Amino acid sequence: MAEGGRGRRATAVLLAHAAATQVITFVLRPTMSYRAIELDVPAALLGLLGASFAIAPLLLALPAGHAADRYGERRLAVAGAFLLTAASVAFLAIGHTVPGLLAAGVLLGTGHLGCVIAQQALVANTTRRGGHDTAFGHYTFAASLGQAAGPVLIAVFGGERAIPDTERIFAWSCGLAALLVVLSALLARSPRAGAGDREALVTALGLAWASAAARRLPVE
Repeated sequence: MAEGGRGRRATAVLLAHAAATQVITFVLRPTMSYRAIELDVPAALLGLLGASFAIAPLLLALPAGHAADRYGERRLAVAGAFLLTAASVAFLAIGHTVPGLLAAGVLLGTGHLGCVIAQQALVANTTRRGGHDTAFGHYTFAASLGQAAGPVLIAVFGGERAIPDTERIFAWSCGLAALLVVLSALLARSPRAGAGDREALVTALGLAWASAAARRLPVE
C-alpha cells in the first residue's frame, strides 16, 4: 500500500474498516439464527433465512463492480456501511417476524458486498507495484480477525444464556455499524486506474466473493 505517514494512516483505516465489516457481519448472522429459534421458525425457513444473506451478492456482484469503477471505492464503502447500519436497525425494529428477518438479512448481504468490494479494490489500487501479495495478506488478516471477534462479541453483548439476548446484540450492532460509517468516510481516495482494468478487477473480486458466500448458505 501507499508509503509514508499518510499512507500508513490510510492503511490503518482500511484494515480497521475490513475488520469492523466482518465483526458486524459475524455478529448479526448467527444472532439472526438465534432470533429465528426464539420465534420457533420452522426448519424449512431456517435455510431461507440463511440464504437471504447470499441473495444480494449473487444478484448484485456485477453492478457493484460497475459502481466501484464509476463512483469510487470510498463512496461504495460509505453506501455499504449505511446498508449495514440499516440492517442492524431492521433487525432491532422488525426482526420479531420472519419477513423482517428476511429483509434485514438481504440488507446485511448487500451492505457486506459493497464494503468488501470497495476494500479489495482499494487494496489493489493503492498498493505500489510488487507489494500486492503483502497488502492482500494484511487485508486478509484484518478480515479474519473480524470474523473471529464477531462470535466472541455475541457472548459479551448477549450474556451467558444458552440463547443470548438478541435484542441487546442488535442494539449494540447499530452502534458498531455507525462506527463503520465514520471509518468509511475516512477511507483514502485511490488513484484513478484504467476504467477497463479496474472494472475487470472489481468484477472478478465480486464474483469470487459471491461464489464464496453461496457456499456458506446454511445458517450459521
